[in-house]
Amino acid sequence: MPNLLDSLQKKDMGHLRIVAGLWGLELDSTEADSAAEELSASLLDFEAVRETMEILSADARAALLSLVEAGGKMEWVSFARKFGEIREMGEAKRDRERPHLKPISPAENLFYRALLAKAFFDADKGAQEFAYIPDDLFEIIDEEMKETIAETGRKVVEPLGRLATPVEKAFEIPASDHILDDATTYLAALRLGKTDWKFDPQLTALLTTAELLKKAHLKRKRSSLFLKLHV
Repeated sequence: MPNLLDSLQKKDMGHLRIVAGLWGLELDSTEADSAAEELSASLLDFEAVRETMEILSADARAALLSLVEAGGKMEWVSFARKFGEIREMGEAKRDRERPHLKPISPAENLFYRALLAKAFFDADKGAQEFAYIPDDLFEIIDEEMKETIAETGRKVVEPLGRLATPVEKAFEIPASDHILDDATTYLAALRLGKTDWKFDPQLTALLTTAELLKKAHLKRKRSSLFLKLHV
């Protein structure tokens, strides 16, 4: 795999400043080539890597762990299916929208920290795009994860759930407050003694968790307060 400097030298000055900012660094260099060298030297530090990994979100750490366990690289299609895409945008749009401040995926989170790069490499099926951790950075991250496992006795845990698939995202379902209407109707019915009305069992479970019901019976004070607020 390419090393960190090779990966950074393909980036413009704006991108390098974003990476530096997310690592809490300031660049003295004003030219992209020299800035890439400066940034690479600063990032290849065990303590800097440890501090950066500690502030990653759980899903970004899980994505990084998957890459480490795969030996530092993974086919982009497989990686993106699990950890999301990186939005393609030119320098002007990137600087205007600042995607690094609100990444849409674990992949994008790692990309703007230079913990993840993309490139085409030769494979059995010909040239394919891969997600990878730069070689010299991979060695430090791998060592850091081994130390964490040795100290805590556990691996980085992947977050519950998964990213929505493209098919699932094809049709948006707007949020609504219908659940409040259903909850109010249900609680009012129980107050009137209409226990034969049929409601979704999931609604019963939700109201029980909210401590408005106990074994399908009203908790008087809490349910009365709820109804006063929502009727």
